[in-house]
Amino acid sequence: MKFYVVWKWIVPWIYNSWKDCEDNIKWYSNAKYKSFPNQRLAQKAYNEHYNKYIGNYSSKTKNIFNASYSRNSIVVDWACKNNTNWDMEFQCLNMETWEYIFQSKVYKWGTNNIAEFLALYEAIKWRDENNFNWIIYSDSTIAISWIKRWVCNTDYKKLDNIELQVYIWEALKYIKWKVFPIYKWDTVWWGENPADYGRK
Repeated sequence: MKFYVVWKWIVPWIYNSWKDCEDNIKWYSNAKYKSFPNQRLAQKAYNEHYNKYIGNYSSKTKNIFNASYSRNSIVVDWACKNNTNWDMEFQCLNMETWEYIFQSKVYKWGTNNIAEFLALYEAIKWRDENNFNWIIYSDSTIAISWIKRWVCNTDYKKLDNIELQVYIWEALKYIKWKVFPIYKWDTVWWGENPADYGRK
């Protein structure tokens, strides 16, 4: 059973049938709505801004209910701390429970690509340790390509942070010769990355 959150138009509400939801959005080109697998997630979404979940959707474009991500998945993201480009952190979210499985500390002298790369590494490690054959999502095409090519395509040995150098080296050693189900998070149809820090 799915629950349908309608943020905009006729009657904003959480509906438990597609027909009731559709009646409220089908004549409005700027309707904001999305389906959720359970009432808890739907209620959470309803209490927040729709941009966090769906971005700029239109009921006259693609039906977003046909473009769904896997719930048996992990999604990762990174952020700068205090608006500095060199103080980075990252986290991994369990999409089944919506609980964080990993949240890093702040590392100095990193980059966004390194943060995304290490977030993917932590997601891979958690997936292996728990014996889950889950998909991993990231919105960084660069970090995904690094993982799939078993490289960190930056001169990380020249970073001023020795701890970060060792961290990257451990990640490269762990992923070598392995294949992982890692895919790009589709922000166009699914909205903002759920692991986003919300600092934009």
